Amino acid sequence: MKLIVIIGFVLAFLAACGGGNVSDVGEGDCFNYEESEEITDVDFVSCDDPHQREAYAVVSIDVAAGLPFPGSARVEEVALNLCLERFDEFVGTPYLDSALDIEVFSPTRGSWEDVDDREVICSLYDLEDLYMEGSMRGSGR
Repeated sequence: MKLIVIIGFVLAFLAACGGGNVSDVGEGDCFNYEESEEITDVDFVSCDDPHQREAYAVVSIDVAAGLPFPGSARVEEVALNLCLERFDEFVGTPYLDSALDIEVFSPTRGSWEDVDDREVICSLYDLEDLYMEGSMRGSGR
């Protein structure tokens, strides 16, 4: 059974040693991180090496800057829909038929209000294994 995970992230301006800030994640980046309620730092790794996640899309929630935070549930719903729309094209198979699942990194109330954060990072992971090797782009998995 698939379980889509949506995690809030906080923009931080100092990167951890040996890692990077989650806001620096771009499409096709592979990374690892320690799970927590709000993710700030990730460890970027080559997609050829074992990795926990691969970002397959980075998109923005289409609302004007300065609008009030619509609530976590609404942000998560919009973010998930944006990510689902982009999954098939990246992986090469429909989401419901895939062995991969989605993890969404979406703005928190703090990042929305403090820095007008509207960025959503769509990442994927293997349902069977903790680590993947190789990019999942066009894998058909």
